[in-house]
Amino acid sequence: MKKFVSLVFLLFCSCNEQQQEVDCTGVAGGDAICGCTDSTAVNFSSIATDDDGTCEDCTGDIGGDAICGCTDSTAVNFSFIATNDDGNCVSIEKLTFESTGSINAHFEIKKEVSQRFRCTVFSYNDGTVNIDSVLGHIEQGPLEDNFDLLNDIFNNVINISDLVDSLSNNTEINITVLLNNNDQQLHEDFYPSEELLDILYFIQDNVSEWCPEGYLKIDNICYHPGDMEILQDLVGNFAPSVLDTMDGPYWVDGRLVGFICEGCTIQDTLPPSLGGLNELRDLMILNTSLSGELPEALYNLENLSTLRLLNNELSGVIPVAICNFDVNNMEIDLSQNQFCPPYPECIEDYIGEQACDE
Repeated sequence: MKKFVSLVFLLFCSCNEQQQEVDCTGVAGGDAICGCTDSTAVNFSSIATDDDGTCEDCTGDIGGDAICGCTDSTAVNFSFIATNDDGNCVSIEKLTFESTGSINAHFEIKKEVSQRFRCTVFSYNDGTVNIDSVLGHIEQGPLEDNFDLLNDIFNNVINISDLVDSLSNNTEINITVLLNNNDQQLHEDFYPSEELLDILYFIQDNVSEWCPEGYLKIDNICYHPGDMEILQDLVGNFAPSVLDTMDGPYWVDGRLVGFICEGCTIQDTLPPSLGGLNELRDLMILNTSLSGELPEALYNLENLSTLRLLNNELSGVIPVAICNFDVNNMEIDLSQNQFCPPYPECIEDYIGEQACDE
């Protein structure tokens, strides 16, 4: 009987040992969890208790110590511990300011190159202005501190949050920081610090001298580039700097509103591009060798109030489209050219004497 009990006990112990699992270290019934225990490895296991030698760095090397991340210190996601750049650095693309109170302004500042910023003002003191200017370190002179502040913000030396002032100064602003991965950071409804106020004051001091976006500034005057190209089509090649010395063209807010040419040098014909001068009010070309037909684009000039083309060599048939003009309420004179009949009824009183060569 004793032999039977002993045999049962041995069988029970043997079966119990066979049921116990062996952990990753080979210990039966052990609780070790093997894996990569290096927190800098790409395959790090947060539950591993025993390192199994499989740790892999970001370059794919087993046992390597490379740490990938952004190594650009000016980026907002700069990593102090990264040894290899992963190409995913995130930088500030632009700042958008919207201020209310003593200064009402909406403008944005973008960094172009290391020493240049572009400021575009969309509105100022509730007026739509849509102007821009390039800011450079050397250009600023006494405003060098403002330039350095912008440089520090874009280079991640200073955070917008560090420039929040809790004191009321009758101005409140929202600033949107746009990153190059299209993410945005909004800082809203706070009173600007003196440093940020200096940027607002800089806009206030300079907004009246800046040109609309895309305009050309010559001798402190802004010119619409499209109008200048058409003017060049009219008079031939010229250096833009001669605009100040020309009496014929006159401009309002950078747009060509009048062209007067009496006995001056001009191209042979009126260019089709003439229709692009949509702010033109006065077109007067007298006593020149201007020839050819009137271009159809001429009749698209809705703001034209004076059309005097007398004593030239213009020819052809004048189309009925000229009656698109309010000829009874504008000054018009087409006499002493070579236009041939029939003449549209609306201009019969303005056609004058013609030397039609049929």
